[in-house]
Order: sequence, then structure tokens, then C-alpha cells
Amino acid sequence: MRNITAWATLAIIAAAPTAANAQTTEPREPRSCQQLHEETNKCDTGMRSCDQRVVARLQAQCLRDEKRLPQVLGPRDGGRS
Repeated sequence: MRNITAWATLAIIAAAPTAANAQTTEPREPRSCQQLHEETNKCDTGMRSCDQRVVARLQAQCLRDEKRLPQVLGPRDGGRS
């Protein structure tokens, strides 16, 4: 019985930091928005691999994905006004 109690105590102690971190982390920017920023940076620097069709597709995906996230942060500004 002592062995089970010790293991249960260790499991709770090990899980506590994970639970605490889960509550304080902010939602990340959707991957489609990250890809959009990468692609627009290519276009802004004049790279030959810039494709406006890809930019247009990623803009639509980013807008869609941002609507699905909880509105805790503003887009790309970390919630700053």
C-alpha cells in the first residue's frame, strides 16, 4: 500500500508543472499565418520563389484559422494596441 501511495504522490508532483504551464501559455499563431508571413517576406525581399497565388491562398487560410482560435491575442501583435 505504501508503494502505491508513493507512486501516486510522484505522479501528482510530476503532473503539477505541466498543468500550471498549460494554464499560462498563450495560444500560438496558426501555422497558415506563420507560412503567410514567411511567404510575404520572400516577396518583400524580391526573391524569385515568391508566388502571389500562394500568398492569396495563405491569406484565406490564415483568416479562416484566426477565426477558429479564441480571440485572446490580436493578429501578429501579441495583444498590444
